[in-house]
Amino acid sequence: MSSRVFFSFIIGAASVCVAQSWSPAFALDAVSSGSSSGHQVAPVVVPVASGYLALWDDDRDRQSHDVWMAPIDASGAPTTALSAPLFRLPGNQTGLAAAAGTSTFLVAWLDDSLDGCGLEVRAQVFTFAATPVGSPQRLSMGACGADRPSVTFDAASGQWLVVWGHHGSGREVHGAWVTSTGALAVTDFVIASGPNSAVNAAAASLTGGGALVAWADDRATFSVSNIFSAVVSSSGAVSVASAVAASPMAQSTPCVAPLGTGALVGWTEGATSVLAQPVTSAGVAQNGLLTVVSGGAGLSAVDCVTLGAGGPVALAWVDRAALQTSVVARTVTLAGVVSPAVTPLPQVSYFGRDLPRLATDGTTVVVVAQGDADYTSGRDVFARVMQVTPDPVLVGAPALVDLASNTAVHVNGAWDGERYFVTWRSEGLSSAGVDSVGRFLEATSGAWLGADAGLRLSFNSGNVVSFPTTAGAPDGGFFVEWGDDGSAGQLAGVLVSPGGTLSTRLLLNDGFQYVTTHVGRWFVDGWGSLSLKNGAVHGRRTSRSGTTLMPETVLLTTGPAPEWLDAAPLGDALFGVLVVSDGGTGVHGVRWLVDGGVLEVPIAVTTAAELEPAVAASPTRFLVAWSQSADGGGLASRDVWATRVSPEGVVLDAPALSLGSSAQPEVTPTVAWDGLNFVVSWARGLDLVAVRVSEQGAVLDATPLVLVNDGERAANPYAVSGPFGEALITWEAFEPAAGAFRPRGLLWFDAANDAGADAGSLDDAGVADGGEFTDAGTTASGDGGVEAVRRLGVGCACGDASWLPLGLAVLLGLRRRRR
Repeated sequence: MSSRVFFSFIIGAASVCVAQSWSPAFALDAVSSGSSSGHQVAPVVVPVASGYLALWDDDRDRQSHDVWMAPIDASGAPTTALSAPLFRLPGNQTGLAAAAGTSTFLVAWLDDSLDGCGLEVRAQVFTFAATPVGSPQRLSMGACGADRPSVTFDAASGQWLVVWGHHGSGREVHGAWVTSTGALAVTDFVIASGPNSAVNAAAASLTGGGALVAWADDRATFSVSNIFSAVVSSSGAVSVASAVAASPMAQSTPCVAPLGTGALVGWTEGATSVLAQPVTSAGVAQNGLLTVVSGGAGLSAVDCVTLGAGGPVALAWVDRAALQTSVVARTVTLAGVVSPAVTPLPQVSYFGRDLPRLATDGTTVVVVAQGDADYTSGRDVFARVMQVTPDPVLVGAPALVDLASNTAVHVNGAWDGERYFVTWRSEGLSSAGVDSVGRFLEATSGAWLGADAGLRLSFNSGNVVSFPTTAGAPDGGFFVEWGDDGSAGQLAGVLVSPGGTLSTRLLLNDGFQYVTTHVGRWFVDGWGSLSLKNGAVHGRRTSRSGTTLMPETVLLTTGPAPEWLDAAPLGDALFGVLVVSDGGTGVHGVRWLVDGGVLEVPIAVTTAAELEPAVAASPTRFLVAWSQSADGGGLASRDVWATRVSPEGVVLDAPALSLGSSAQPEVTPTVAWDGLNFVVSWARGLDLVAVRVSEQGAVLDATPLVLVNDGERAANPYAVSGPFGEALITWEAFEPAAGAFRPRGLLWFDAANDAGADAGSLDDAGVADGGEFTDAGTTASGDGGVEAVRRLGVGCACGDASWLPLGLAVLLGLRRRRR
């Protein structure tokens, strides 16, 4: 056997047994404080030993609604920089209610994970330090859609009563008693039965034991609800229901608070009044009906709480007068005196406040409500303290309770021949919107370069729905653009030098239509920007110095609502891919030639209902990947497919290549060329996976490789072509400790690096050795079939590689003999 043939054999064997690899995930940013991501809705508040604890249901991880918390002090301000999950369970936990006991509190919620019926009621006890006591208990059986529960603590029995309405087909009111250890004392029992509609149940304990329960009920007049009440003992015995105050007008959203030896029931009537009625411990109305407010507009969501045994009772509700949505409050004394109104949580700018809930430590009252802090944060939690003397007096200013870390979305990046530059949209840096942030990364290690805070690329840009995209010049420098830049709706950008110097802000759209979907790429001798607006694909070219090479031009008319957009350059063409109509009617491509010529019929890459196209280029062709609904269904049935496209726009794979299909949703694919193969990565359920595809159209990994699997969602991956044999993959990763999505990355290394050498080493990242040994797919004279052999190793798994040092030693010996 000749040395050359033997060398070929060894290289082939080495390739078979060396698998591709990737680095551990690494953070791209430094955590800073700001608005949280997702929605924080329907808050409640309970007094605890150190002050108060605000709780709410939260969807910031984009998986489900969970219960989160933040401690607040006597002024209503949060005492920690970050909120935290109280618990996270399968399914959605919504519609919270809570009440404090002597040293513990109970949280009840609606849960959709118990069976196929719908929403059921669950509850769990926690210590004042938020440590769980026992395990979650299922309280309702067959509720199939209960409404938000109510909780009260009965000091006489040391138990909590949880009540809820809209139970089952009869829309009944039910309840359950829970012990201080979290066990069920009295299981699901009926408080108000059909055929009437009984909803919006509320409960408050009575000084002699047991509780008064009130609800909205249409038993007197069909479809016109009035407030009814009944007394419930700690053993589950229920008195006869009676009307609190009959009225021809609809009454709804009752609240109940202890008052004297009985209770006060409050409610809205006709959405224009808030009324209240004292009742005895037997549930009998006494002392006359009280008008808390009259002549309001859109009144709803009444809640109430009692300060001390003798009152007064504080009531809060939502008032939508004068096109404002604010939380208003008053107090009612045992003698029936109604205080002047205060507005603890008024609407701020365009952002209303609603769904108030109250709690007291016996001295002050805390009001919590949901609302938007700004344009970007989603729903947030606010708190305000009232002193009662007996009239309510507001303390301090409204406080934003939830101060989770900034969320980072739309992470992407580029390579300029020396370094990576990654960018993302950071929410919380500015109350006027969100801004773009960037960071340099070192190749091969992913280490941060530059200041820990990265580069802030925009200031108060207000790009509420847009995102940055990044392009790298092959010989140094980057270009970042973002859309919807403030009220002008511009497409803006900056040039970023290799040293991190920013140019002045560039205006990239010559018209002033709002731009939200766009992509920028290096294009022959400058920067090419593609954008979607007004039913067309627009293009613009910018020089390295920021001057205009080609003004904004309509490249392709698509019709209404084109969506998604990605692009890749190859030679003198920039190939863009998009979904041509809202909702998905196939992925199309447009070839933009450097001389401005396009205006050809769009290339139909696919024709079915595909979404989320992505594209990358090798030296000879493009690869387009997309997600596709397998059966015309929704997210859960999505798979990932791909096809190669020639430089002339010819689709090369029909049928398309199937890359990922499982019971999990396969979404948001991204593509990069690593110098050897295409790397297609996407989100599968909570994981990040990848597959390699060769230039010849072979799917090199029969099973997608799991890059990230840490139990939290990896969303919106983006793959960046790097140095030979390497790619950078970025994504948004949910981080519970920060309570938000954070930018993450990893480096991908393709094992097709061969055993060629730079200065005699055995790992040269594909640099040619002057024809002596052929590198990573490079053809050289005298190759002797090495490449054909080493291709056998692509995509293999590794077994025992203990033979490898011997093989490499033989190679070195052969190399010395040849020299």
